[in-house]
Amino acid sequence: MKKQFLWLLTLGGFLSLFSCTKSAPTDEEEDALIKAYITKKGWTAQSTPEGVYYVTDVAGTGTATPALSNIVKVYYKGYLMSDETVFDSNLAPKAAIEFSLANLIKGWQIGFQKFKAGGKGKLIIPSRHAYGTSGSGSVPANAILVFDIELVSFK
Repeated sequence: MKKQFLWLLTLGGFLSLFSCTKSAPTDEEEDALIKAYITKKGWTAQSTPEGVYYVTDVAGTGTATPALSNIVKVYYKGYLMSDETVFDSNLAPKAAIEFSLANLIKGWQIGFQKFKAGGKGKLIIPSRHAYGTSGSGSVPANAILVFDIELVSFK
């Protein structure tokens, strides 16, 4: 009888542990959080079909926008939407950096294609288009990310 009780107690502990684990938010929940954040900030944002939001502060020049095959030269600051903790930046010292757009997180691949050379703005990226359920470095799992960006050029 004691063994059965101990087994049930152990099983109950495991079940309660797993039931307290926070599940990943749904796409709809993240979208609602992003919309509330944009409203709180007073931004005018547009959304892509994939659910990445972007704010255009400076339109940039020309008519061309980068494609996945391009190398983009950018300034950026990335922070968590939840508490605005900065996790990465190349603004201090201000030094533009080049990336192959195809090798970046999906949110950047989608968002940067909405900007022209010289364009400045913000990308608000749902976790599914950032680092998802695993996170990365100081970015926790299921984190919605915000980037202040400037697309210096692309080639």
